[in-house]
Amino acid sequence: MKRTPELSAISVSQPDHNMSGTATDTRAHLAAASEVLKLMGTSRNDEAPIFEAIIRHSQSLCNAPMAGLILATAQDEAQRLVAHAGIIPRVVELFETEQMKVDPSLSYAARCIVTGELIAWTDMGESELYIEGSPVVRSMVDDSSIRSELFVPLVRDGTAIGLITLFREKVDPFSDSEIALIETFAAQAVIAIENTRQFRAMDTQLERERATSEILTTISKSRNNEGPTFAMILDKAAEICGADQTALQLTNSARTHFHIAAVRGYNETAFQVGETWKLTGPLPVPQVMLTGQHINIADLAQTDLFRAGDPVVKRIVETEGIRSWLVIPLLKDGTAVGTISLSRKAVRPFTDTDIQLIETFAAQAVIAIENTRQFKDMQEALEQQKASAEILTVISQSVEDTQPVFETILESCQRLIPCTDLSISTIDSEGLVTLAAIGGGKTYLLPKFGPRPLAKSIFAGTFERDGIIHYPDVLNGPDVPKIFHGMAGAFGNNFSCLLAPMMRDGKPVGGLFVTRNIEEADVKPFTARDMELLETFADQAVIAIQNARLFNETQTALVRQTASADILRVISGAQKDVQPVFNAICEAATGLLTSDLAFVMTSDSDGKTYSPVAGATPNGIISDLPQKNPIDPELNFPSRAFQSQSILHLPDWTKIDLPLHEQVVHERFGVNSALYMPLTKAGELLGLLVFARCQKKAYSDADISLAQTFGDQAVIAIENARLFNETQTALSRQTASADILSAISQSLTDVQPVMETIVSNATQLIQADMAVFHLRHEEHFYPAAGAGPNGVLITEKIQESSSKLAQKFTPDGLPLHPLAPDDNFPSRAMVTGEMQHIIDFPNADVPLHERARGNQLGLMSALYIPLVQSGECLGSLALLSTTETSFSERDIALAQSFCDQAVIALRNTQLFVQTQQALVRQTASADILRVISQSPTDTTPVFHAIAAAGNRLLDCDGAAILLRDGQSFAPVAG
Repeated sequence: MKRTPELSAISVSQPDHNMSGTATDTRAHLAAASEVLKLMGTSRNDEAPIFEAIIRHSQSLCNAPMAGLILATAQDEAQRLVAHAGIIPRVVELFETEQMKVDPSLSYAARCIVTGELIAWTDMGESELYIEGSPVVRSMVDDSSIRSELFVPLVRDGTAIGLITLFREKVDPFSDSEIALIETFAAQAVIAIENTRQFRAMDTQLERERATSEILTTISKSRNNEGPTFAMILDKAAEICGADQTALQLTNSARTHFHIAAVRGYNETAFQVGETWKLTGPLPVPQVMLTGQHINIADLAQTDLFRAGDPVVKRIVETEGIRSWLVIPLLKDGTAVGTISLSRKAVRPFTDTDIQLIETFAAQAVIAIENTRQFKDMQEALEQQKASAEILTVISQSVEDTQPVFETILESCQRLIPCTDLSISTIDSEGLVTLAAIGGGKTYLLPKFGPRPLAKSIFAGTFERDGIIHYPDVLNGPDVPKIFHGMAGAFGNNFSCLLAPMMRDGKPVGGLFVTRNIEEADVKPFTARDMELLETFADQAVIAIQNARLFNETQTALVRQTASADILRVISGAQKDVQPVFNAICEAATGLLTSDLAFVMTSDSDGKTYSPVAGATPNGIISDLPQKNPIDPELNFPSRAFQSQSILHLPDWTKIDLPLHEQVVHERFGVNSALYMPLTKAGELLGLLVFARCQKKAYSDADISLAQTFGDQAVIAIENARLFNETQTALSRQTASADILSAISQSLTDVQPVMETIVSNATQLIQADMAVFHLRHEEHFYPAAGAGPNGVLITEKIQESSSKLAQKFTPDGLPLHPLAPDDNFPSRAMVTGEMQHIIDFPNADVPLHERARGNQLGLMSALYIPLVQSGECLGSLALLSTTETSFSERDIALAQSFCDQAVIALRNTQLFVQTQQALVRQTASADILRVISQSPTDTTPVFHAIAAAGNRLLDCDGAAILLRDGQSFAPVAG
């Protein structure tokens, strides 16, 4: 890169005092260049972050208060400031308003761009352009106080495309190392610009290829309609070419007119789809259609048509604001069959690349047009043949539902037979006619035509006649039933009609009804072809009805089998809990037995009441079940089934006297029929299934059989749960005993772990909320261990609460309470040695202290079992319940076994302690004898050994041996 003569002269005459030459500067320069390189790797589609980094590092490393990066070529009119730091807003505004021209006579920035050479001034006040009076340079020096300046061009292919400039406000020339750094930054900026250009070019190309692919995909998916293709072409053309408006016009087959087929973005001129124009005149669109050559107008306001005042062109320019305009022909076999037009509101001509892309879109539009034409021709030729095939296909795909078949028949009929209205009706086994489907988008009328007797319908007398019935003129024809006269009055016009009977096995199952309005007495009877085709449609409708009947019968059987399998699967997965099974039965019953309510009911333990334990409606499980009711046949129907243990079927509640409870059910839920299915096993009544309908409709034999199946499955679930729970209970109790025995074996010296293991298991295996061990201490007792719900130990909490009422404490600090049989149950059990079982605690005759405790805890029942060993009572086990009114025999037996194990633990501990004490004493005697044997001549060691042993064995704070000497004594050991 060349430098100007001025730079060379200045560089020689001025010392390079800014060039430090240190390793630190070099590292800083390299680090800055490295950061820019990294940004180039991560900002391929945007050079702005790179420019900002370059300016930031240039300003920092070169000590330049002002720095800027400018883009422009010698051919441009003005310079663009794309990144800067420290440049005053007034100067920035000059760039933004394009006042900084690419004029070498005005600025050194422009000269750097034009010459492509580096320019550096030690003092701008002595520069050539300052002396010549350049307003730009003069303003920089005089107004902005700029003195030293550097301009480094951005050169690509030998031509400057911009520059990096640095300014200092004092005479301080840029050093060679600083210039070299900026030259490096300039090279990096050029690379970044080129990378971004290539990336955007590639992205643009990919975008255009994607657009082409998307349009082809739309063509393939819209063979019978070119509209979606046209819309996508216009959208993509506007998006990629930056057009404000786009439109697609097509010629007619005679090439006398053209019309707007699709339009986008025209807001003011009201160019609308379907608007038609003559294919003549000087306007661009017809000209392109006539010549087959594209027209690209840079500025519509500068054309002869606008100057001549052409009304359409003036409307486009002045109203819509269009300036640049491009029109591309749609060519088929060399002839234009239409055009695509693009326009911009700014004067910005379309490029050759734009033209090439729109020509591709135009070719795709022609493909779409031709595809649609061929498709429609083929469709028209095959329409009649396909109609029957379509209906048969729908029949095969909708064997369980006639509605899609009926709707397809009506659609085909309306397409192939000129008609105004049409419908299909069905006839059930009771001779009721129901309007099943109606054509012409009038399905909203279906609810207005409820079932009516055949004799009062339009098909009255139809099935006694042979074949299709044709009334060409309802109001004026012979032998027309009066019902059709009334229909003509309701329609407000005369009509022709066809009635096609639908028969199966000689019985009517429905009919097709087709009408055609008669306009001004112009009667156009239906043709033989119309009647033949309608008869075919009627036969197909009969096939659909028969298929649906057979399918639904099979499906009903399959669904019931599946439901049974599902319930059995629930049973196998919920062995210990019947609730999921009951819920599954209720849910299945509401659907398969068409019931509005389904319940499972069981009698309560007292045998006097029953309660629903599961229930469902067609909307799902009932979470808030009704309350219990008394078993009384005079009050409710379930009681009758409970007592008789036989099926009770009441198909019509309106014909029987309802008990009081069922009167409420009838009024509240609208129930009008019900089925009661007892659940029995080996003569034992386990519960009751109840199914109810709001409709007065009897349960069929198949329904009752299925209900019996549900009942058998419920019994299986109940029995499984009973066996499972009994097994689980036995296993749990065995496990608890093993745990307690393990605790006994591991705690020979301490009974506490054993008692805590027992109370913890007791609250889990027995219906008790709390279990507490009380141990006897002479004529007192104290709480030794306790557990709360789910076996949570609460020993400390119980002892802390007991301490507040204790009269005295054990040496270990445990609270002692006197044995008072008249005051509390633990004392009564320990003194009498008999179990105390308090049933229905709130109503029982209990001591005042216990009543207060019962009220505090909300007790319903309590059990106190003494711990007796060889006639001696060691304590008691208390079990308290807030839910059960009494404890079962099984619970009491388990509690007694716990007490036996506690006695074993207490006895073991007592024996172990006694053995340990005897062993310690024997050891002490042996130790003294050994000292005697070792000190035959000296008694002092013996005395010391005796004192130490006495102090240890007797748990004293001190011990001494005194010897008498005459009338006095003296200590000899201690």
